[in-house]
Amino acid sequence: MTVALPLPASSLLPSQDDLRPFVPTVLGNLEYRRFRSQLESIDHLLRHLGVERRFVETALAQELAKREAEAKETGKPRILCPGDQILFQKNAAVALRCSLLRTLTGESYRGLAQTLAESELRQWFCLLGEVGGARIPSKSTLQNYGELVDASGLRDVVMHLVQQATEPSRQPEWNEPVVVETVFLDSTAIELDIHYPVDWVLLRDGVRTLVKAILLIRRAGLKVRMEEPKTFLSRINQLCMQMTAAGKRSGDKKARKKIFRRMKALVRVVMAHAARHRDKLATEWEQTKWSQKAAHAVLVRIETILAALPVAIRQAHERIIGERLVKNEEKLLSLYQPHASVIVRGKAGAEVEFGRQLFLAEASCGLVIDWDLRTEKVESDVFLMGECLARLDQWKLPVKAVVADRGFDSKGGQRKLAERQLENGIAPKDPGRFAESWKSEKFRRWHHRRAQTEARIGIFKNEFLGGPLLSKGVAGQDRQVGWAALTHNLWLLADLRRQSGSPPKAN
Repeated sequence: MTVALPLPASSLLPSQDDLRPFVPTVLGNLEYRRFRSQLESIDHLLRHLGVERRFVETALAQELAKREAEAKETGKPRILCPGDQILFQKNAAVALRCSLLRTLTGESYRGLAQTLAESELRQWFCLLGEVGGARIPSKSTLQNYGELVDASGLRDVVMHLVQQATEPSRQPEWNEPVVVETVFLDSTAIELDIHYPVDWVLLRDGVRTLVKAILLIRRAGLKVRMEEPKTFLSRINQLCMQMTAAGKRSGDKKARKKIFRRMKALVRVVMAHAARHRDKLATEWEQTKWSQKAAHAVLVRIETILAALPVAIRQAHERIIGERLVKNEEKLLSLYQPHASVIVRGKAGAEVEFGRQLFLAEASCGLVIDWDLRTEKVESDVFLMGECLARLDQWKLPVKAVVADRGFDSKGGQRKLAERQLENGIAPKDPGRFAESWKSEKFRRWHHRRAQTEARIGIFKNEFLGGPLLSKGVAGQDRQVGWAALTHNLWLLADLRRQSGSPPKAN
């Protein structure tokens, strides 16, 4: 038996649903009819499995916690009156559906804002259609919708969906059994939206960002004595071209060191100019037409680069001047994504990858029941499995067996599975033990099924995450993976949902 998750402390106020206009029937377009059927099935799941209610409760609980924290900091309480709470609840439901639709279709915020205005079907699904007209959110509002709930809240919603879908009383709703008794584990690498991490290219990126920030401040009317800022862009570009032209011929090593020293001096000059403009903006921003929020955004941009550039200079000095190796865990791969890691997996066509490590746990029915996007160093599969088992204990899922490749095999992992009385389906590293395990029909069946986990990871990465993560920062990327897990599970259950009057699929 599954155990219901504890609901947030907040309670929803009753409100009447808006009248949803009729969506016209389109004849002769198979692709449209399939997409419409998919959205109708997801709409049914959101309502009847309580996913929408759970999301709104989670969003409301986080909003109340945020207001309480602000009240303690400022001493000015922000009370959410009943009318505002009802409006917040409706907006949270719209936020859920818009974010699901964007993840499902892979559209940008700008593209989704346009297609929402054009499609009555999408308006119906996102609760935006009204009799006589529709108010469509802008691309900025759609982005705010995606940030309404943090990654931990999205995990709570996903686990609520999994628990509801695996209830024995709901099994007649599915064409195939939806169970989580057997779990398949694997890890992969998620690329971030960064270019190849060349040391001196990082210096060029820093100069470009600082010069563009300086230009913004000077256009706002705040100026500090300096050369024309755009000349620094020309100089850094010239040095980058010279560095690229310096090959590996005799004498080129000294030339590269000489060019790098000039580049380093230029970077420090730009950093000094940026620091003076930062200080002037921090004290005199009220003289500009900017809001405090806009001024703060520019200040944060400058502070971030000023903090990262000394690390990039030191790293480039070690490799170019000192000709010494830098450990992977100490490397700075991007000024804008400093949490990116070097992931060496030895895959064909991707010997080394730059991004974040992603761990996925897939149930035998295809549902993603656990995930972990690592922030710090790349961890071993054994360590990731231990954390996964702890999370599964927390959610009290009825897991009975764990299956994975030989990278997850260890004595510690075997002990953890034995403590939880879980069947060990992990492929042993020892060839003799593997041959002995392969004699079991159940073990062979598990590992024939495990081949599908690679395909599941490909679907999850390419269709729902969309390749390189476009979100910026750790929190945004964690949230994007949470949206991908929720959308993937709803998409899967919509396909498994038995339509009225349709016979079950043959096993």
